[in-house]
Amino acid sequence: MISLQNEVQSLYGSSMDMNNEVTKLSYAYGQSIGENMKSQGINNIDFFGLNKGLLDAFTNAQNPKMTPEQSQQFLNEYIGQLMAVKAEQAKEAGRKWLATNAQRSEIKVTESGLQYEVLKEGTGSKPVANSEVTVHYHGTLTSGEVFDSSVDRGQPATFGLGQVIKGWTEGLQLMNVGSKYKFYIPSELGYGERSPGGAIGPNEVLVFEVELLKLGK
Repeated sequence: MISLQNEVQSLYGSSMDMNNEVTKLSYAYGQSIGENMKSQGINNIDFFGLNKGLLDAFTNAQNPKMTPEQSQQFLNEYIGQLMAVKAEQAKEAGRKWLATNAQRSEIKVTESGLQYEVLKEGTGSKPVANSEVTVHYHGTLTSGEVFDSSVDRGQPATFGLGQVIKGWTEGLQLMNVGSKYKFYIPSELGYGERSPGGAIGPNEVLVFEVELLKLGK
């Protein structure tokens, strides 16, 4: 990262007139592009190539190094390869994390690989696969990063068990109304290789604390 900063410094120096609207617009676009590239796992870039591509696109260059179609095809293939590597690394890390977690005495593991622990056992009815339920939940990654939480919003969620990830469909059916469980959901029972966006990447293990408030709305 230091070498990238040095390269930018040598190319452009440190002086920019941020009172100039065009300069601010250009910087904002550059920052947006950089954040997007970083989020896709791209951590090395040739700034001369980047600027040349921008210049050719802006000036409708007659003989660009690549056509827009070639560029898009290359990007799709390159990003696809990066994501595949990232997904495989996440899957292996998830396997190891779950294997360690399963050794805890309070953890139960179902045949599908779903892990859970009982935080509070209720006495109400259990839902079935097509039930509608109202719950409070708090979802995190294994790192502890929160990605979604009805608890934080202060508003319970209502949904059908056929409308959610497999880990939820299976896990909620283990619970009586009034129960609070903590689920550790393998990627194959979550979103798998597809990322729903936000903090959840491909093949992520998902951790949910779920309290089953009632059946129906």
